[in-house]
Amino acid sequence: MRRSILCILVLAFALTASTTVVSAQTAPEFQLGFKVLADQIPDIVGTPVETEHYASNGDSIQQTTKGMMVWRKVDNWTAFTNGSTTWINGPVGMQSRLNDDIFPWEKATNKEGTLQNPSSLVAGEYVAFSDNYGQRIFHVRVVNVNHNATAAVMAASKFNTAPPPGETYVMVEIMLQYIKGDANKPYSTSDYGYSLEAGNQLWKLSDMAHPDPQFSGQNILPGATVTGWLSPVLVPTNLADSVLLYNSDYNWYFALK
Repeated sequence: MRRSILCILVLAFALTASTTVVSAQTAPEFQLGFKVLADQIPDIVGTPVETEHYASNGDSIQQTTKGMMVWRKVDNWTAFTNGSTTWINGPVGMQSRLNDDIFPWEKATNKEGTLQNPSSLVAGEYVAFSDNYGQRIFHVRVVNVNHNATAAVMAASKFNTAPPPGETYVMVEIMLQYIKGDANKPYSTSDYGYSLEAGNQLWKLSDMAHPDPQFSGQNILPGATVTGWLSPVLVPTNLADSVLLYNSDYNWYFALK
């Protein structure tokens, strides 16, 4: 009799322990971009009530106690909505808006600009490109321009060289989204291939030190977004407002006004 009772107790304990382990293993959690967003506004987001999964439109979603997390396939942004307000971790950090509103940069469309018809900074357009025979896909857009960056460049380092009379530094801040690629191989961002076009001439990036955040030298994996300044470019002052950003690797142009 004692042996039977002991066996029952052991079995009950084993079942309880097993249930506890399974529950711990299956408890939903925020991962990757959802976790980054949730860590910034935890009281607004609440806690997850299900695991992240894909919707029929390709978006990744996850219900929470206070709303829903969404990764939007169309533009690679992560957002949370409580049904009336949306919080987006976008190109300028965390922003919120009513669900019926839209930020200007959310209207972005893909356009591979040419010299005669460049992509537009004002319209929020981006350029989609790939390398390694299409194995890696990126989106890039311009997010900020300093057409008279001489003061910022000179303040960045005492070793920087002042421009000669009639010339000024121009700086361009770009944002790169790593859309698709090998999750085990980081991609290293680089200024290589970028220059400015003005007056039917290309003006190369300089080796002057410049303010943070810097675009070059960041290692990222698929799903990540990097925003940073390209190296400054020295151009004639009278052309500074009319320059275009040019990428010689993929032969596209971006209007900077």
